[in-house]
Amino acid sequence: MLSSLIEEQRLLRGSGKEPVQAIDQTIVAIEARLGELRKSKGDKLREASKYQTSIRPNDFDQYISARKLSEIYPKVPYYIPGTKESGEFWIEPDVKEDGRLVFRFRFIDPEARNDRTRAVIEMRPEELDRTRRALLKLHDWSVTAHERKLRRRYEKRVDCLPTENCPPEGQKVDGKASTEVVFTVNDDGATGGKFQRNKGRFEENYGISVESGLLLQAYMRHVLREGRREYEAGTQTKEDLDKMFE
Repeated sequence: MLSSLIEEQRLLRGSGKEPVQAIDQTIVAIEARLGELRKSKGDKLREASKYQTSIRPNDFDQYISARKLSEIYPKVPYYIPGTKESGEFWIEPDVKEDGRLVFRFRFIDPEARNDRTRAVIEMRPEELDRTRRALLKLHDWSVTAHERKLRRRYEKRVDCLPTENCPPEGQKVDGKASTEVVFTVNDDGATGGKFQRNKGRFEENYGISVESGLLLQAYMRHVLREGRREYEAGTQTKEDLDKMFE
């Protein structure tokens, strides 16, 4: 499965639709995780070498559900600004009671003893794609900041959703919840980003490096595609399937 992700990124690289440098860095991260999994698989196969066939199915590089993807996808970290706390992202597709496809964007605390989900944002497919594109823009703006030798504290909103709940940049609105992707520059010139959760006048921040943002957007792209495929397969009628197998 990770091999298909790498191939997907290489095809995207050739299309010219997204920054080549961003894609190359994403491929490096995925290849590192693939190497870890192949080593783990090899160790298990050597343990079972006394048999002529595998004890259990070992064709791990096959299709899995979009929800299970996060278990083997390279872990994408976030941090809580001003603290030593950190965590990782998890995205899962779900179908609401009214039949709508949504994606739950979870902020996971792997060290929590009880509820590991620190926060969750429910997104429509188009909102998840907007978030993905905002993460790509973080990379573009980071390149610009380094080229211009920017070394001063600076923040700028990249995107905010849902649009109807978003306050003017730098402000808050009572009774409205929204999520912003924000580009940041530190005094030493280091660039990054953060997810800013606006809950009325209350604010939560989850920091992310530019490199992690690239990996996260590739994760989003794949889960979005696979989630849509699963949804389409699950909503097809018998007549739709009959046409498929004529």
